[in-house]
Amino acid sequence: MTQSGQSGSGGDFRSDQVAKEVLELQDELTSTKREINEVSQYLARAQREQKMSALTVGDLENVGDDVKMFQGVGKMFMRATHDEIIKNVTAASKGEEKKEVELQKKLDYLQKKFKSQTENYWELRGVSQPVAAA
Repeated sequence: MTQSGQSGSGGDFRSDQVAKEVLELQDELTSTKREINEVSQYLARAQREQKMSALTVGDLENVGDDVKMFQGVGKMFMRATHDEIIKNVTAASKGEEKKEVELQKKLDYLQKKFKSQTENYWELRGVSQPVAAA
């Protein structure tokens, strides 16, 4: 009788441990999904900024050197040369490009992590992973 009681409590311990791991994985999945969404938003913002910079440089190249130009600095505007403005906008664009590459790497990593966590989750649940709809 004590043996069956021990095996029953051992089984309970095992099921409690699996349930605890499943809950932890659910929390990790939620956290990773939130990070994926944040990084995706930052990536989209960096891509928009890069496109805006490219459009600005294109517009500035169509303007002559003799036109007075001003650059926004905080809440004020300062007069700047045509070349200075193009140089600053190009530098900002390159910065956004670097940020975009870093964010894309981070997004790829998080997606792999999410896929691995999802597989572990379904494995712990003892259920074959459902097929995702396209």
